[in-house]
Amino acid sequence: MLARIILAITLVLVAVTTYARDDGRYSQVAPEVKRWVEGLTDDKGRGCCATADGFRPEEVDWDMSQNNYKVLIGGQWYTVPEGAVVKESNRIGYAIVWYYVDNGALFIRCFLPGSGA
Repeated sequence: MLARIILAITLVLVAVTTYARDDGRYSQVAPEVKRWVEGLTDDKGRGCCATADGFRPEEVDWDMSQNNYKVLIGGQWYTVPEGAVVKESNRIGYAIVWYYVDNGALFIRCFLPGSGA
């Protein structure tokens, strides 16, 4: 019985530690910039999430055409919903897109255009 409890606790701890995406790759981001990114919201005031939750598309992986932003994710272009575009000036220079997949469909939560936009 004790072995099962220890195993269950170990599995929970492993699951919790693997869920977090900030594995140190964003350690070069200044704390004030991380706080700024974590405070970004969409048009409805919903938070975009943390720096570690966003994906940094390369310059060729996002574009603006016909007054809509588009991002290339997994080899497919997606139109960014207008309400998902962050209107605030970009303090970090590069574009970030926050998205999630639900039942096989990709949804863009927020998009921060690069400073060249």
